[in-house]
Amino acid sequence: MSMYTKRALIAVGSIMFLAGIFFAAKFSLIGETKAKEYFHEGQSVVQPSGVVPSFAEMVKKVKPAVVNIYSTKKVSVRPFSPNGGPGMGQRDPFQGFFDRFFEGMPREREQHSLGSGFVINEDGYILTNNHVVADADEVNVQFSDSKKYSAKIIGTDEKTDIAVIKIKADKPLPYVQLGDSDKLQIGDWVV
Repeated sequence: MSMYTKRALIAVGSIMFLAGIFFAAKFSLIGETKAKEYFHEGQSVVQPSGVVPSFAEMVKKVKPAVVNIYSTKKVSVRPFSPNGGPGMGQRDPFQGFFDRFFEGMPREREQHSLGSGFVINEDGYILTNNHVVADADEVNVQFSDSKKYSAKIIGTDEKTDIAVIKIKADKPLPYVQLGDSDKLQIGDWVV
């Protein structure tokens, strides 16, 4: 069976499936789910006023502790290969041409990353993502009031994508109080 035939069969099958759902819903052929058994009539996931809770006050409170993080690292640039891969080895007839053509071009460049984080204590420890600061040569932090600091990477965990960095400030910093996950229940708001 050709690729075109397979795609045509998938497209026709998808259209038939969607049409079946449409007609079943239109003519009330779909039965009710058992979900109603678990909820009382009138129970809602939003507040009685019908509005999802606002986080505006919380955001105002923690904004001074939220930071932008800029990092840079030097990365090696692969030499150009005419066929996009590692080349044909010593038998590559164009290797000499490309070596001469790109001679003197930099073999390193700066890679920039941008992310966010938040201060977790007044001494300047900041929680952020590992991918923002991983292997960085330089890390800088900027607060919402435009104050900038140089940061040092304290620790990283690639598996959970978490990193801790530290800045030195001349006064205690505003920070975010971390919550206790043991006190959470399924369905609680988490910010």
